[in-house]
This record gives sequence, structure tokens and C-alpha cells, in this order.
Amino acid sequence: MARPNDSTLAQALYSGYKKRHTLKYEVALDEETSMPVWINSPFPGPSVDITIFHSNLKGVMETKNAIALTDGSYQGEVELLVTLPRPYHSLS
Repeated sequence: MARPNDSTLAQALYSGYKKRHTLKYEVALDEETSMPVWINSPFPGPSVDITIFHSNLKGVMETKNAIALTDGSYQGEVELLVTLPRPYHSLS
């Protein structure tokens, strides 16, 4: 995304990890159909994934008694989330 002209907005959207201005979306897919079942509006790039989860999707998953497969950035919710191991590459 291009750097916003507004300096306050530019600061809010800057991700130090990505070294650019970014937006994040929270998306959940059905395991069987691969169809989206949840799409959440954009969040500023520096937002922490687990914080976004806690503010929205967690409540929905609790009411539906669902679990999710996630990457390593979603640690700490052992009842709702199964963190997949990070893929590794052979060094040979």
C-alpha cells in the first residue's frame, strides 16, 4: 500500500516488521469446502494477530464450539486454536 499523505494515518499503518504501510484482514475458511466463513475488516498493520482474534472471532468460535488451525502468531488459546508447526526446509 502507498504511504498515506496524513502523517498520523501513516504512523498508525506502518508495520515495523514488514517495513512498510500495511493492513491486515482476519479470514477463516471452512476446512471441508475451503470457502470463507469469516472475513473481518482491515486492521492497522502493526496490530497483533492474537489481539485481533480476541476482539472478534474468538466470541464467534466459542458460541459455535469451533476450533481452528493457525500459524505461530496465534499462541495462547489452546482450547480454540491448534497451532501448526512451522515448515522447515532440508539443509542438504
